[in-house]
Amino acid sequence: MHYIDTHSHVAPGVDFDEVIDNLNANEVSHIVIMPRGGSTEARVIEFYEKYPYRVIPFYGGHAIQNLLKKGSHTSTSKEGIQFFKGYRNDWWEQHLEQSIKQIEIALKGKPFRGIGEIRLRHYGNGPKVPEKKHDYYFPPDSPFMMRLIDLAATSGLPVAIHMEAESRGEHIEFLKKSADEDTLSPFERLLDHNKDAVIIWCHLGRATPELVKKMLDKHPHLYTDISDVQPRGVHVKGVPPESIAIYQEYTLKNSVIDENGHLIDSWKKLFMSYPDRIMIGCDAMSPRCYGKMYTALMNELKNILSQLTPDVAQKIAYQNAQRIFKIS
Repeated sequence: MHYIDTHSHVAPGVDFDEVIDNLNANEVSHIVIMPRGGSTEARVIEFYEKYPYRVIPFYGGHAIQNLLKKGSHTSTSKEGIQFFKGYRNDWWEQHLEQSIKQIEIALKGKPFRGIGEIRLRHYGNGPKVPEKKHDYYFPPDSPFMMRLIDLAATSGLPVAIHMEAESRGEHIEFLKKSADEDTLSPFERLLDHNKDAVIIWCHLGRATPELVKKMLDKHPHLYTDISDVQPRGVHVKGVPPESIAIYQEYTLKNSVIDENGHLIDSWKKLFMSYPDRIMIGCDAMSPRCYGKMYTALMNELKNILSQLTPDVAQKIAYQNAQRIFKIS
């Protein structure tokens, strides 16, 4: 069996040849690449042009994210950390049409196969960062996002969205505080706006299996991926301690496996019930995420798939991605 990594990135310093060597070593035929960590869409296209039969390029992880930040309210903590929140109507009244046109031109001019990762509700990693670094909350049901989803539907491009599932007042353990927003209702308004658009809710929605099931039930055009929801590399031998240490400070909301690497029953039931709506991804980004760490991440995904029936495992491993990204 081979695999398609539907959620990874290239940050500055990533060696394209090394990434391809990683894919070959781990039986990964294709990889979705989204800009992140300072890289731009031009970097993604550079990678695609070098390996056009392996790379599935996405637009927007840099360009659209920057638009959202410009059109939001910005605040700075006493530690100098910036937070971006809300929708500035005054800014978007001036820039909405121009922004959509800019995206249309970019999509027509380059061989992009998807849009994203668009981080709407997002927290940075690690308790070392006060209140979490780069705390984004951009309303999913804003006029800009509605227009973007319309454009995605017209273009036939799936959209990858990072959206933390939260209810107002819900205690968020790794933040040590209560959620101040209800994110689900506006996200569902976005999903209902245009049901011709394929939406990929990244990282199994950062939600419970019960909530993911409810969302998949209600929204047949919604997909998700198994990425960044397992203790990364912890159960794999041969991974250097410094690689595992990268993720030790990051607390998972809803891991899909227990401390022994066993697939949790409620997640297994979800995977078996929705085999056509789930994919896999490593969420690799920086140079240190590739190499042995990439192998560790793939081994954990393979471990998860090995606990499913072969037909379900094949759909999640590569068949769903082949269909969504039109890979022949």
